[in-house]
Amino acid sequence: MSVEAALLGVPTLSCYPGDPYLIEKYLMKEGLVVRERKPERIVNMILNMLRKIEDVKTRYAERAHRLVEGFEDPISFITGKIERL
Repeated sequence: MSVEAALLGVPTLSCYPGDPYLIEKYLMKEGLVVRERKPERIVNMILNMLRKIEDVKTRYAERAHRLVEGFEDPISFITGKIERL
């Protein structure tokens, strides 16, 4: 769910205990997912975000929009492949 939230521009914290998977690593690099495993640090991160939530939401939404607008349309891609068959 963190991927979906991040791509929708929702401020996203991940605390999954395992190693980050490829997509999560990418979203972390793009500044859309913040990863932390220590509960006390997660609480501090949430409190900091809530103090300036409108700015945080705007920043995440802008990042997500910039990233997603560069994505290829999957319907056009799939339709093109089918038509070539």
